[in-house]
Amino acid sequence: MNIKIDISIIMINYKKADMTISAIESVFEKTEGVCFEIILIDNNSSDGSIEKIKNHFNDKIILIEAKENLGFGGANNIGIKIAKGKYIFLLNNDTLLINNAIKILFDFMETNDKVGVAGGNLYNLDGKPAFSFEKKFPKEKALFHLVFSGLCDILINILLKNYTLRKIHNFSQMPKKVGYIIGADMMIRKNILDETGCFDKDFFMFAEEAELTSRIMKSGFASYNIPHAKITHFEGGTAEMFSLMRQRMGIKSSLIFFYKMYGINQVKRFYRNHKFRLKYKYRKNKTLYEQYLKILESEYENFLNNKNKM
Repeated sequence: MNIKIDISIIMINYKKADMTISAIESVFEKTEGVCFEIILIDNNSSDGSIEKIKNHFNDKIILIEAKENLGFGGANNIGIKIAKGKYIFLLNNDTLLINNAIKILFDFMETNDKVGVAGGNLYNLDGKPAFSFEKKFPKEKALFHLVFSGLCDILINILLKNYTLRKIHNFSQMPKKVGYIIGADMMIRKNILDETGCFDKDFFMFAEEAELTSRIMKSGFASYNIPHAKITHFEGGTAEMFSLMRQRMGIKSSLIFFYKMYGINQVKRFYRNHKFRLKYKYRKNKTLYEQYLKILESEYENFLNNKNKM
C-alpha cells in the first residue's frame, strides 16, 4: 500500500554527524499532523559520519552518499529528484525545531495556492531573532547611493529600535510577503520545481536560494515568511571554514548571482562597491584588507574568463 507523503524533508550532512542527528531528532520530536519522509544527503564526509548516522536511525530516514562534496544546491538537487512529497522542505542540519513548524508551514501553503515558497522565523541559540529572509533581492547601487543609504540606515536604526533587524525577521503576528527565504528552512511546492528546475549548478554555496526563488517568482508564485513557525538556527554551523574561504565562496556566488539576475553591469558595480566596502571595513587592518582584496580581484578575473560558460 502506497502512503501519500505530504512533505519530503531534505537535509545535508558534511562532517557534522552529531549536529545532523540532533536536527533530525528535533523533526521527529516536534512534527505531527503531516506525513513526511526525511532524505539526508551526505556530502562525502569521509569521517565516519555515515556509519554513525546509519547506526542511529537505521531505516527511519533515506540516506544517500554523494561521491563528492556537491555543495548546498547540488546535494539538495539529489534529494529533490527522489522526493515523493507534495512539498519539499529544505532544512539545514544546524537547526532545531522550536515548535510544529513544518505543519504550520504546510497548512499555510495548503490554503494559499499562489505561494511557492514559505519559511519560518529563525532564532539564535540564545533565543534572539536571527536572519530569516530578505525583503528584496540584492541589487548593487551606484557608489554614492550606497554610501548615502548606508548612512541613512545607521541614522534610522538609532531612531527606530530593530529597524535593520526588521528587514530580515518578522516581528509581527502576520505572514509577510518577502523577496526570498534563506536556505536554512525553505518549503517549496514540488510541482513548481518540476517546471522551473532545481538549484543552478553554477553555485556551490551562497546565493543559490535567491536565484532559485527568482525563477519561482517569475513563474507567478510569491514567497512568504510565517512567524508562528519557529526554528533555532546555529548560523554558520554548516559552513565552518576559514574566513578567507568563506569570503572567496561568497564573492564567487555574488558575481554569478548578479550576472544571472541583472547582467554584466551589475557585476562590475558589485566589484567596485565591494572594493570600497573592504577598504572601509578593514581600514585598520592592512593585512586583512590586502588578503580580501586579492581574493576579490582573483574571483572577478576568474568570473570574466568563465562567464560565457554559465
